[in-house]
Amino acid sequence: MKLDENPKALKHKLGKKYLIRMSEIITSVYPKFDQKLFLKYHSTLENLSLKERVSKLRDILYELLPKNYNEALVILMKTSSSPKLEDFDLWPITDYIQFYGQNNKEVSLESLKELTKLFTSEWAIRPFLIIDTQKTLSFLLQCSLDQNKHVRRWASEGSRPRLPWGEQLKIFIKNPSLTLPILENLKFDDELYVRKSVANHINDISKDHPNIIFELLNNWKKEAKSEDKKEKLNWIIRHSLRNLIKEGNPTALSFLDVSTKFDIHVEKILLKSDKVYMGKNLEFSFIVYSKMKKPQNLIIDYRIHFLRDKGKTSIKVFKLKNISIGPLDKITITKKHLFKEITTRKYYNGNHKLEIQINGKVIESKIFKIFGANHLE
Repeated sequence: MKLDENPKALKHKLGKKYLIRMSEIITSVYPKFDQKLFLKYHSTLENLSLKERVSKLRDILYELLPKNYNEALVILMKTSSSPKLEDFDLWPITDYIQFYGQNNKEVSLESLKELTKLFTSEWAIRPFLIIDTQKTLSFLLQCSLDQNKHVRRWASEGSRPRLPWGEQLKIFIKNPSLTLPILENLKFDDELYVRKSVANHINDISKDHPNIIFELLNNWKKEAKSEDKKEKLNWIIRHSLRNLIKEGNPTALSFLDVSTKFDIHVEKILLKSDKVYMGKNLEFSFIVYSKMKKPQNLIIDYRIHFLRDKGKTSIKVFKLKNISIGPLDKITITKKHLFKEITTRKYYNGNHKLEIQINGKVIESKIFKIFGANHLE
């Protein structure tokens, strides 16, 4: 392991100890398995990322297991049932199925359905959706009615147009109506775990087809007669429209009874310090004054302009508060934002900008400086 690597990074779950456990379990199911050769591959994983390790392990399993797919799949499914394996331990197995199981769709889909109860098969289903869209969609539609919450969630999550870590499903980006029957089955699901996936799925669609989403949610509102259904749907609405709300889309805001026409004054942002070191917080506060003689619903976010290479910047919007402010009232808001090194963002020393956004509109801003990043301005 490199000195600057995070020892808690997920990729280390698929390291030497994992290979030892995996080899012991496979051998108990398939005595011909070459444990010694399997363990020798440990050194080839050392400099690989998590997804690269998954792919490498998938191909090693292909080399050492029977070449007959159905025989190998039986061994892997028995292996997956071991209590010694959990969550990410099973990713190489789902990856094996998605990569080598395209010519055995029925048994592969059924296997992924069982595996998703132990570790999500949301990434593994995507090649099947690309290669045989209608058959796989029909299978997932049935899964959306399954008694198991993990299977129902898989139906929505696996068919998302823009799933993180997964291939984009361009056919669904172009035509989102293809997956709407799955969402229809899950919109009032009793499990928040499932409804969260529905909201994420809708959020994906909203990036390309906001009007389709507005029509869909309006139809669902008409169907939500009971208080229980209204509460479930309101949760989906808040989370599915989050990107459009951050952009200040008037229709999206109207779903939350928020208007782009408001009368608010924000007193200048106060920074505890305009110099922030990596590993420390940017601490800020500001006062919101209502200038209207009636209550106003406000969605308050903050935006940071992150400095990038060659002086460029990129903006990220962060959730802050949803509040209702009374007539001529004032509210003090405080926030701490931690700056720490993460794998998904490079920090650069230099000037950054903080902005306060209310109902999609930037109201006030402040400049601060970052020190101690690994990259120079």
